[in-house]
Amino acid sequence: MTEQPDTPVIASLHNVVKRYAGLPAVDALNIEIRAGEILGLLGPSASGKTTAIALLAGLVPPDRGRITLFGTDVSALAPKSRSVGSLLHRIGVVPQEPALFDDLTVGEHLRFFGELFGLRNPVLEQLCGSVLELMHLTERRDTRAGRLNSGMRRRLNMACALVHRPQILILDEPTVGIDPGSRRQILDSVRTLNARGTTVLYASHHMSEVEAICTRIAIMDHGRILVSGTVPELIERLGADDRIRVRIDRTVPDLRARLSELAGVHHCSEEPDSLVIIAEHGQVRLARVVEVVARCGAEVIQADLVRPTLDDLFLSLTGRTLRG
Repeated sequence: MTEQPDTPVIASLHNVVKRYAGLPAVDALNIEIRAGEILGLLGPSASGKTTAIALLAGLVPPDRGRITLFGTDVSALAPKSRSVGSLLHRIGVVPQEPALFDDLTVGEHLRFFGELFGLRNPVLEQLCGSVLELMHLTERRDTRAGRLNSGMRRRLNMACALVHRPQILILDEPTVGIDPGSRRQILDSVRTLNARGTTVLYASHHMSEVEAICTRIAIMDHGRILVSGTVPELIERLGADDRIRVRIDRTVPDLRARLSELAGVHHCSEEPDSLVIIAEHGQVRLARVVEVVARCGAEVIQADLVRPTLDDLFLSLTGRTLRG
């Protein structure tokens, strides 16, 4: 679902702090989830993503700050009040570790979690069938969870969070350790749910997944949101610098210095088989780079223009790569 301007915020953390053993898991954390979007929460392990999810889902209380759900400040209410409970029933949470019972079948899992949310037949049976179809588990309805492979367990884990038709679906690293086919099915299911109107918070450290499905991205590290926006907005924060990688047919002693003197070139470095030039508006500078190489008596074998990526942004913000 495409995000609309002025879309209302339906869940948020405002200056939230949560400490464990005196150390902050999240520190002055601010997150806004807008109706109808897929918000990607992107960050490495131990960045605070899971704690942020636990706070939103009411699983742990904040030490400080404000949490709102559907316009209500739940941090100002008693944690076990009926009002908080009714709001939390509108959220579905898919934990990082599958919360399954090996002796229960796929269908029994859905009925169990549906009944926890007050659902009864015939509505419950209809919802179970719909979720099984969405998660490609219909043929496994009578299979015990202990006999499912890792991909199917992940899909069942997600199905259990969907059976009560939540307005917000929160997923914490839902594709860890699964095969490409199951990963594709989970991502396709997220897109389908969002197209039907479900708002999604998708927490992951997989850059490619977040880029593929999310309408907006928040980059998190050390318990804080460093930056948020659409992919084009985030890339724009890096400025207009591109990376030009050039391979030439022979070594030219003064070439690196000459390229560094070109207008718009910020840096030129040597790699084992190429030169790498960081320059403003690389498409414009590329022709001048080729011209300088020719004047030095060499020939360009290959020239590649590399646009900035989210990985480059993460590196510029944190000094390390996302995978690091």
